[in-house]
This record gives sequence, C-alpha cells and structure tokens, in this order.
Amino acid sequence: MIIQFPTPYPDELLYSVISRYHVRAGNVFWKHTLEDLFGKRTISASVFLPSGIGSLVQHLPKNTTLNEQIFIEKHTMYPFYTVFLPTEKAQSIYESMTSEYE
Repeated sequence: MIIQFPTPYPDELLYSVISRYHVRAGNVFWKHTLEDLFGKRTISASVFLPSGIGSLVQHLPKNTTLNEQIFIEKHTMYPFYTVFLPTEKAQSIYESMTSEYE
C-alpha cells in the first residue's frame, strides 16, 4: 500500500499524476514506481487509455476518495475516445482499463 499519492489536478491525465508520484517518491527507475503503484513491474502505463487502474486503486491509501470511475472518467482520454462508440464497445474498453491485464 502507498502511504501518500498525489491528488490529481482537474483535467490532469493519470500518466501525469503517476509521474508526479515517481518524482516525489524518489524512485530512480520507473519499474520501482510501477511496482509501488500497481504491484508489478510489467504493466504499461499508457498516456491515453492506461490499464491496471483497478490494481492502482487497491494500492492507494485506505482513506482516499479516488476510485476507478474517477480516474477513468476524469483523468484519462476515455470520455473523448468513446463518445461516438457503441455502448458495448465503450464498456469493453472501460473493463480493459480496470483489469490488471494489458
């Protein structure tokens, strides 16, 4: 579990929040940051549609108000990519972003 995680700024991408965590944690290598946040080093932290958000939420401090829905809808490009997609396809993308598989 992470002791401190940066509060996302309005309209800030999750990738940027993870980058701020990386700097503040003093990690030299990105693999250490990924292990801190996601519990494994092999996940890909994509800028636009990141995966593993469910794992990230599980590693956040217990008193946080951040959840998968907030991250996906306010801090990724999901709303822009899925606005014109059929509901089933948008739901599939949402589920792939919350799963821990890439």
